[in-house]
Amino acid sequence: MRTQFSKLALTATFGIALALTATTNAAVWNGTADTTWFTNHKTDTEFTITTAEQLAGLAKLVNDTTDNGTYNMRGKTIRLGADIMLNDTTNWKNWATSAPANKWVPIGDSRLAYYDNMLIKNNSAQFEGNFDGNGHIVSGFYGLYIYNNSINEYTGLFGKVYKSTIKNLGVLASYVEGGKTVGGLVGNIYGNGAIINSYFVGAVSGNKSSVGGLVGYNYMSTISNSYFTGTVTGTTTSSDDVVCAGGLVGLNLGMISGSYSTGTVTSNKLAGGLVCSSSNSDDYHSVIANSYSTSTVLGETVVAGLVGINTESVIINSYANGSVSGKCRVGGLVGTNNGEYVSTGYNEGYYNYAGPIINSYATGVVTAGDLYCGFGVGGLVGYNSGPIRNSYSRGSVSNNHGTIHWPVNGGLVGENEKYGSVRNSYSTGNVQSAKSGSSSNYIGGLVGKNDPYDKDGNAIYGAISNSYYNKETSKQGDEGKGDGKTSVQMLSREFVDSLNAEVNVMNIDASNKIHAAWQYNNANYPTLLLPAAVLPPTLASYTQNSITINAVPAPSNGQTVEYAIESGYNYSPTNWQTLLSANDWNWQTSLTFTGLSSSTEYYIFARSKENQTYIAGIAVSLRVKIDELSTTPIRFPQIAGATGNYAMQVGNNINLTVKNNAVVEIYGLKGNLISKQNYANGNHSVSLKHLPKGMYFVKVSFGNGTSTKILRATVTH
Repeated sequence: MRTQFSKLALTATFGIALALTATTNAAVWNGTADTTWFTNHKTDTEFTITTAEQLAGLAKLVNDTTDNGTYNMRGKTIRLGADIMLNDTTNWKNWATSAPANKWVPIGDSRLAYYDNMLIKNNSAQFEGNFDGNGHIVSGFYGLYIYNNSINEYTGLFGKVYKSTIKNLGVLASYVEGGKTVGGLVGNIYGNGAIINSYFVGAVSGNKSSVGGLVGYNYMSTISNSYFTGTVTGTTTSSDDVVCAGGLVGLNLGMISGSYSTGTVTSNKLAGGLVCSSSNSDDYHSVIANSYSTSTVLGETVVAGLVGINTESVIINSYANGSVSGKCRVGGLVGTNNGEYVSTGYNEGYYNYAGPIINSYATGVVTAGDLYCGFGVGGLVGYNSGPIRNSYSRGSVSNNHGTIHWPVNGGLVGENEKYGSVRNSYSTGNVQSAKSGSSSNYIGGLVGKNDPYDKDGNAIYGAISNSYYNKETSKQGDEGKGDGKTSVQMLSREFVDSLNAEVNVMNIDASNKIHAAWQYNNANYPTLLLPAAVLPPTLASYTQNSITINAVPAPSNGQTVEYAIESGYNYSPTNWQTLLSANDWNWQTSLTFTGLSSSTEYYIFARSKENQTYIAGIAVSLRVKIDELSTTPIRFPQIAGATGNYAMQVGNNINLTVKNNAVVEIYGLKGNLISKQNYANGNHSVSLKHLPKGMYFVKVSFGNGTSTKILRATVTH
């Protein structure tokens, strides 16, 4: 029986959220584990479970294995056939101090447990199957994994997950507390895994390493169309430990697309509204695309509205609008943006390693406290050593370092250093500091301190170009670090035209059309016309010398998605328009690639043919090695919408793909029903433009209520 939500609510603890106490006919877990659904049918490849006891049986099968991984569920698909309730959720908000009856052990309990710094347990169990929530909900999940001063790793509904896809799963009214690598849904996912169309609503807490609302550590895997709502807390009492807390993900070395977080993120070390830390490795380039955070973020060293520390990974078409407060390297979007010199040149050859921020913005208030670390505070980025392109910030920036330390404050960037550059961007927020009246201050309307240099240590002149700040609202008038303009000038159509003229130049320089156009808003500041997201491709089938992928839904009506494949990971996104593999594959609309070789790793990309938005192209999510697949088949479920129902916000519209009728209900923040409309099978675009600017909930019920998706929509006009 599906869970029925009684209403939508505005809660004091989590801000905008669904009412978390759900009415359901699901029986509460009795604490036992039923494994007969599997042990009586071991040769089957697909299973459907319908009770909490059977879900506990899955955990038992995976965790208790003593035969070298027989029950890791590799090659198996497990589906939910009903909602699951692990505990009565009436008092779930008090579980931090008053535990419920049932404690959950993660599916994939691969924990390293220590007591007084001595290893007392090393369990290598991990989940390697696929899990389809089928639109159902697990509620009342309580996970607490700190006992007698011991610290345990991999905490979540799932602990450690390898080469698995988890999709269409919601977890509500739940509480998780752990040590290292803690996530509401998954502690650690790695090895080309995927989390699709899933969410966690509740509270997550950790005291060491990575803590994320949905995932603790995303390693070389994909998270798409997923979200977290609630509170994330990272607290350590040891000066030797570092805790990194993120609203959606703690540590990211993978791809995140079409996802968001909302609520509160708090840490006494590092914090990010969506991701605490995102970075690259030698053979994997991380991407955060088409994602956002509205979370309030409170931290200490390196704190930001979207990503605390970004090291050479790509942030594109993303934003943050929550308030941010920290003490060192504080930014509305990114706290520290670490770039790297690329040999293709300083101008636009920055996509591979340099960690660009493209088509992104922040609007929240940024505040820094009294802790001196020598780096900046900025409306978009605190400390920057990478390229910032086509981006803006609108929030105020203040620094309360008092009378002891010199502030480094900027409306867009606090400190721009090393290989840092800013192009075609602007800021409008007020910039101020508790300490004033000295030429030693690094305060700027756009950039506080500008000191970029190349790989040889030579100063780079002109690293800030075609970028502006409002000299009236910022209360600043500095020169040489961006051009000051009046409000009248920045609200004019001519200002928008100048930004778009530079977009055209950048798109030519970069050999693609990745930079978004700017929109004139009639007495409001310019906003970005962000391209619709192209979802990552997924695997359908394969042979020894061919790969077939599932069709990716077009981002909007009238558009065509085309694909490309490449061997190895030496691609340059600036050349994507003529992207070739070893077998000379060009962009094509067919879904099968032939003539491939065994023992070769291939990367598959998707993009919009009409506007050539390379969102999924940057965000590599499908890595296929032919010989590995031929010996160990892995079933990659299709993305919802490729062959089934699909709903996503694109601009001020909700794009729908309906296979069996749908009902769309729009609610206000107080739970008031605004509109309700039926939609037949086919593709639809539901306009939200008639609604006042603000935030709403959109409930989409597919197939007469057999599947439901809740979207948190923002109307921007």
